[in-house]
Amino acid sequence: MKHLLHAGTAVLLVWGLSAEAQFVDPSLRWRTLDTAHFSVHFADHYRSQAEVVAQVAETVYPRVTGWLKWKPEERTQIVVLDSLDF
Repeated sequence: MKHLLHAGTAVLLVWGLSAEAQFVDPSLRWRTLDTAHFSVHFADHYRSQAEVVAQVAETVYPRVTGWLKWKPEERTQIVVLDSLDF
């Protein structure tokens, strides 16, 4: 179990290092799809992808929170963004 905790901590630390500021086209019209546990933010033309992301996130939520034995106090924010446009 201790090994798993160390691995999880390492993943979270490395994940935080990969965060970068990204250019986002200011002309995009942003929408938000709220579910029980998530707010999925997306540009108008990514509605179908956002719906899939929201469904998958809600499907795995019970397993992940059960495994972690922890639940976020607020909705988790997800941004659907096409990095190929940059």
